[in-house]
Amino acid sequence: MFFSIVIPTYNRKPILEKCLKALEVQSLSQDVVTDYEIVLVDDGSTDGTLEWLSTSKEEFPHVRIFEQEHMGPAAARNLGVEKAKGDTIIFIDSDLVVTETFLQAHADALTE
Repeated sequence: MFFSIVIPTYNRKPILEKCLKALEVQSLSQDVVTDYEIVLVDDGSTDGTLEWLSTSKEEFPHVRIFEQEHMGPAAARNLGVEKAKGDTIIFIDSDLVVTETFLQAHADALTE
């Protein structure tokens, strides 16, 4: 299973950092989850989100960044789905800080 986690964001840099850090430390069973990507869609942020991400690429190896003019979270999610490479898509918002078993719990529920 290859997950694409689609995250729309708009001017949420402080909490987005916590969100992405939590997603980068997932505990996974490789026999079920082969890998994952984080498809982050910036919805026209003006708070330095893109600049911060460009200097933090090594810290967030799973993140793929896309940007659009401010059109709202639904449009950002749609763009994220278009760009996603995974066979399973998970939507979360940029203010969600997940546990380290978040993806494994999804995989376990789906395989049941």
